[in-house]
Amino acid sequence: MLNVCGVIAFFLMYICDLNLIYLGNKILKTFFSIGAFLLITATVANIVLYFPQQIDRFFMIFFSLSFISFIGLIYALFFALKFDDAYKNVETKQVCIKTGLYAMCRHPGVIMMFLMYLFLYIAYQNHAMLFMFIVYNALNIIYVILQDIVIFPKQFVDYNEYKKTVPFLIPSIKSIRNGLKTLRRCTNEI
Repeated sequence: MLNVCGVIAFFLMYICDLNLIYLGNKILKTFFSIGAFLLITATVANIVLYFPQQIDRFFMIFFSLSFISFIGLIYALFFALKFDDAYKNVETKQVCIKTGLYAMCRHPGVIMMFLMYLFLYIAYQNHAMLFMFIVYNALNIIYVILQDIVIFPKQFVDYNEYKKTVPFLIPSIKSIRNGLKTLRRCTNEI
């Protein structure tokens, strides 16, 4: 049942994004937050439910790597972007963020989420974590494909140009250099 909540979460997020572009319904705007809550709840509940009685070094290493990936996911989604532009002012056409992580690939959160669930599975080695690793990552990839093809070209005025210069999911050597260069520039300005 817990894992089904995570699956439902992605469908709520799909509906929210499609609503932003096509309907503008205020109630459906809340579906992203509800979906994120369901996904987090399903993940945390599985972590707690299957937490081992004896913790060894192997578990701690991979659990820690999963937590670090989670921090990277939160950073990619909520701090590498201007929060208001990314999540509050979505009705108006925006300009893409082309610095830091978003100069490396268009969807860096996917990489962080992939690693988070991979390391959870390696730490726990059970069916619940394997399900989350395979199914949640597959649904997330479908989600970003939907965003890349349907949502973002309508939401961002320069998205088609951005797509020409920044890789979809897997950073290239050139995009990593650009990301690090712009990241350094941003930190120097602070």
